[in-house]
Amino acid sequence: VQSQKQSGSEAFRATHNVSFEGPAAVVVGPVEKDLCQRCNPCFDERAFISFGEVKRHILVADRNIFVFLDVMGHSPLYTLTLSDLVPEIEDPNNPDFYSHTISPEANTGFRTMAFAAQSKESLESVLLKNRKGKIAFQFVFDKSVVGDDVVDRFLAAITPPET
Repeated sequence: VQSQKQSGSEAFRATHNVSFEGPAAVVVGPVEKDLCQRCNPCFDERAFISFGEVKRHILVADRNIFVFLDVMGHSPLYTLTLSDLVPEIEDPNNPDFYSHTISPEANTGFRTMAFAAQSKESLESVLLKNRKGKIAFQFVFDKSVVGDDVVDRFLAAITPPET
C-alpha cells in the first residue's frame, strides 16, 4: 500500500486556522512607468498579464497571506504580513494608473477611450496598498471559478475585526 504524500498547503491547513483559501492571480508591486508614461497618460497603454502566468494558490491565516505556487506546493513562495497593507477593491471602469490589467477582454480599446482596456468580466481585482497609497500587491480572482462572493470572503479574511 502506497502512502499518499501530503502537499504543503494540506499540511499547512492541518496546523493553522485558515480563514481563506483559493486560486488567485498575484502580482507584486505596481506597473513600472517611465517618465513619458507618467507625464502623458493619454499615450499610455495598460500593462497586460495573462491570469495563468501569475496564478497562485493562496491561504490566509493569522493576518498573513501565504502564497503557494499551486495547491500541491510544498512550501509558500512567500508570505505577506497584512499589518501595514490596506485593501482596496479596484473599479474595473476606472483602474488604478499603476495596476496591471489581467487577461484583458479583446478589443476593449485604450485607456483613454470610453471603453478602456479591461480585464475579463469574470475577474475582480483587490489592491493591497501600503500606508503611502502605493500598490504593494494585486490579487485577482476569477469569480466564474471560485464564486461571485470571493472578494467579500477574501476581504473578510484579511480585514481585522473592529474592536
